Amino acid sequence: MPIFSTNDVKKLGKDNFKLWNDALATKDPKKVAAMYSDKEGELSFLPTVSPEHIKKIPGAEDYFKDFVQRNPAGTITDEVFQMFDSGGTTLTALGGAGQPGAVPTRVQAYLHTGLYTFMLDGPGGRAPVSARFSYMWKKYGKDGWKITHHHSSVTPSSTPAAATSTSIGPTYEMQKYTSDLAIAAVAMAALAAVAALAAAAKAFSSKAPSITTAPAPAPAPPPLTAPVPVCSKLN
Repeated sequence: MPIFSTNDVKKLGKDNFKLWNDALATKDPKKVAAMYSDKEGELSFLPTVSPEHIKKIPGAEDYFKDFVQRNPAGTITDEVFQMFDSGGTTLTALGGAGQPGAVPTRVQAYLHTGLYTFMLDGPGGRAPVSARFSYMWKKYGKDGWKITHHHSSVTPSSTPAAATSTSIGPTYEMQKYTSDLAIAAVAMAALAAVAALAAAAKAFSSKAPSITTAPAPAPAPPPLTAPVPVCSKLN
């Protein structure tokens, strides 16, 4: 059962985002990283310009060392809040007198999602970068609210209006165009292969040594048989 009204959650979310944004302005990566949860196994940070899945505070600090040097300043352009409250029914494995046991604790968290735009320094000067974001903030007693999840990714480019004017036409035309290109490419490759084979055959025939075939020997004449003399019988 939520303990905050919708307006309370919105105010809390805006205040916490401002604290995070102000921490960036200090250009101190330790202060920014301190906004994230240091509880084992609870941090999931997927930054905008890093391929890493950061799960520990030192990783977050390393990321912000470079990021804060670009003088980032974020402005939220669209947002949604969702509040979560266990109402004291969540059990944690905490026992008394050294004995394991389940103790009910209250878990409060909220999800903040939407779009923001950052102004960043770059080689060409200061420029805006639009991105999507999601934060999960969780309350840790006296430590207050910490970020347990943060995902940020650059907003994809919008699809040109011409490509979405109809649901079938442009898609079919693009598929046909791609198919025609593929067929033409295969045909050109086949022609090139035939031309290469013809050139190779011509080059081989011009450089190969001539081979003279000896004529077959004439057949031998039949052997001559001497006539056998006929002897008359002597009386």
